[in-house]
Amino acid sequence: MSAASLKTLSNGVRLLMDPIPGLASTCVGVWVKAGTRSETMRENGIAHLLEHLVFKGAGGRDARTLAEEAEGRGIYLNAATGYERTGFFTRCLADDASFALGLTTDLVLKPHLRPEDLALEKGVVLQEIGEAFDDPEDRCGVLHQFAAFPDHALGRPILGDEASLAGIDQAAIHAFRSRTYAPSSMLVAVSGALDEAEIEDQVERAFGGLAPFEAAPSVP
Repeated sequence: MSAASLKTLSNGVRLLMDPIPGLASTCVGVWVKAGTRSETMRENGIAHLLEHLVFKGAGGRDARTLAEEAEGRGIYLNAATGYERTGFFTRCLADDASFALGLTTDLVLKPHLRPEDLALEKGVVLQEIGEAFDDPEDRCGVLHQFAAFPDHALGRPILGDEASLAGIDQAAIHAFRSRTYAPSSMLVAVSGALDEAEIEDQVERAFGGLAPFEAAPSVP
């Protein structure tokens, strides 16, 4: 059995490490308590749109370099947005755990968020909305949420809709991120083959200097 441990940095960032003996691979994720529930009606879809935008460039890498450096090492890199959270995660060989953690850290802490990428990614999301609308299972799920939580953020679609996306600009993206991506809303999780001391040191260096603040509360 593995012996998982949870540590909280002084600014509220949590680090969960779950070493599993005998494995030669590692999963790394950074999870932020910022999803559809954190949005206003006018912002509907902004959490998911932000998730898209960070892959256009982060840290010292543009979109192509992010993809090439991950694929060049056989690293699976992806993200997902839900009603309660956004997650950025990787799967890799054990020797690349530190590198994979660096990739996900940059996506969360150092996204470029260039204005020229916003319109492009809106178009990509609109295609996703069209595909979801044509899928009976996806459509049923959206209608179920709407019926269960009328007039509430949890009743709105994670992807947003054409009207809400049209109203999201660069300022709105930065405002949403600045009020929701609080250190206390972040969880770094590493599982599999890992060097606990190395991971802890890397997380402390990357996240420890973030200024703490209270994320805006979600609607009850």
